[in-house]
Amino acid sequence: MGQAIERTVESEAGHSYRLALAAGQYVRVEIFQYWQNVITRLFDPAGKLVCEVKLRSDNGQTERLSAVAEQTGDYRLEIKTVTSGSLRRGHYVVTWTQQRAVTAQDHTLVEADRLQLTAYALAQKEPKSEEAIKLSEKGLALYEQVYGTTHQELLETLKLLAGLQERRANHPAAEALYRRALAIGETTLGRDHLVVAELWSRLGDLDQFRARYATAKPARAEALRIREKLLKPDDLRLAEAIFEWGITLRYLNDFAQADVSLRRSLSIWEEKLGTQDPSTLRVVQELAALYASKGDYGKAEPLFERLVATLEQRAVESRQLASALLNLGRVNVDLGNVSRAEPHIRRALAMFEKLTGKESADTASALALLGRVSAQQKNHAEAEAAYRRALAIREKLFGPDNNLTG
Repeated sequence: MGQAIERTVESEAGHSYRLALAAGQYVRVEIFQYWQNVITRLFDPAGKLVCEVKLRSDNGQTERLSAVAEQTGDYRLEIKTVTSGSLRRGHYVVTWTQQRAVTAQDHTLVEADRLQLTAYALAQKEPKSEEAIKLSEKGLALYEQVYGTTHQELLETLKLLAGLQERRANHPAAEALYRRALAIGETTLGRDHLVVAELWSRLGDLDQFRARYATAKPARAEALRIREKLLKPDDLRLAEAIFEWGITLRYLNDFAQADVSLRRSLSIWEEKLGTQDPSTLRVVQELAALYASKGDYGKAEPLFERLVATLEQRAVESRQLASALLNLGRVNVDLGNVSRAEPHIRRALAMFEKLTGKESADTASALALLGRVSAQQKNHAEAEAAYRRALAIREKLFGPDNNLTG
């Protein structure tokens, strides 16, 4: 037990492992993946699927799979990549952490794992599902029954539950869960741990989403400090922390340092994943947005045009394409090219409504810009309607006193 196997894996590839289990044995496997989405399945000796796990993100996520063998024989653990639209080369580490005669607590843990996986699968289909939250809370209660309320085994469940609350725009509940996880992580793992860095990053995301940029800054700084200390200079998790730091600095109008950080992050992404990967293009988009914020439209416009052209080649609507279109529209508005900006903004609005919902923050941003364009075109009725709808969405998401709604 405790044996860890690290493998490199290409897109649309995978590996299989044999597990010899006796009837009544409990087995638990942990899978860490690094910049390659994978799905893990366990099959019984007859080839019947016992359980499966789809990792929740591709930037350094650990997930667990557990089961109780119903029959003696060779079980098959299958780990395969999930196609994400781009070819990538990443790696994963699989570790057999438990294999023993089953106990009553083990049955409880298997049920808790099942509830978490069901909650996640339901949230994938219905992002704002209240039932998913209830299932996750039941799973958390079972973990607490086995481990207590301050054990590190609760961390993944707390992160999942916080993420589910975020999707329902219940930001205070999400923040409380992340802070509880952070307290557990710092106590059990130490301050300088990658899990702790991830929790700081998520708190920074939450603050940034609520336009609390000054509050986000120390969270971003701590996540970056930990990752710089523990990771190699070309690690993509470090590149992500540098990227997040750069965005926060941009929102705080520290344009010079934001430029340095975003360019540093971009160099890592381009070296590791190439110039066409969605993660690389995301950094290009933020760099273009930085130049637009500075009023340097000569640098911003060609970057946004490059993004739109590259993403349109995939012939798939995406949030990233919608964001690029909206930003290209915004640059053209600032340049005074309102007629050129309008079709980009309307396309972005339609995509955001379809992909993120008619009451999302993205939709509100597109509506606000459409209102601005309509006002400049003397279409006052449409401008007022767009502004009112954008304001209503932001008040619902952020409250009436947030600086996005004031």
